[in-house]
Amino acid sequence: MFQNGLGSLARLGYGRSMRSSSWDRSGGNRDNVAVGPGETRRIAEIEGPGCITHIWMTVAHPDIYWARTIVIRAYFDGAASPCIEAPLGDFFGIGNCRSAPYWSVAFSTAPVGGRGLNCFLPMPFGEGAQIEIENQPERIPPASPGGKEALEAATRLIRSVYSEVEKEEEGSSAQLSQFARLALIVREIESKILESDWAGLSKFIESLS
Repeated sequence: MFQNGLGSLARLGYGRSMRSSSWDRSGGNRDNVAVGPGETRRIAEIEGPGCITHIWMTVAHPDIYWARTIVIRAYFDGAASPCIEAPLGDFFGIGNCRSAPYWSVAFSTAPVGGRGLNCFLPMPFGEGAQIEIENQPERIPPASPGGKEALEAATRLIRSVYSEVEKEEEGSSAQLSQFARLALIVREIESKILESDWAGLSKFIESLS
């Protein structure tokens, strides 16, 4: 990130640009890190001094409350307790588990459904840094009669559609089309939940069966 905008682009800088990535070590195209329910995975471990200038990740999770059940933590300079600890959605500016594309100087989310997450806040450190992700168990919130059943059916539907996404070739137009369909379904389900419209949620799920 250029501190003075593009005016500093042609200037010789100090240090090296580096990246910690989830690239497929087998040489394939599965560029992701799987974090199972209840698991915690370290996604970045950096030794020595430096500065994190960009965090980018995407989320493929069947739980409609993923923005709160996934937690991000960051440790700097050997700290025993996290220097950053927050639900993933809150950290990236997604409120009430309702993702949508937006842009700001420090954060942005995109494309369809706002599940591509970016953070541009500079995070300097002197000795090292670690970033980890925890996938907390799914939680179904209290609901009125019929609500719990509707939420469980919604979760099953999302998992079913996501399984169709995984069947398609990585990065293909068919997979992108399935991702777009999944995003639209999730958005409609979220809308019904926020309105506590359990009957409407059930009807919507039945219409896709």
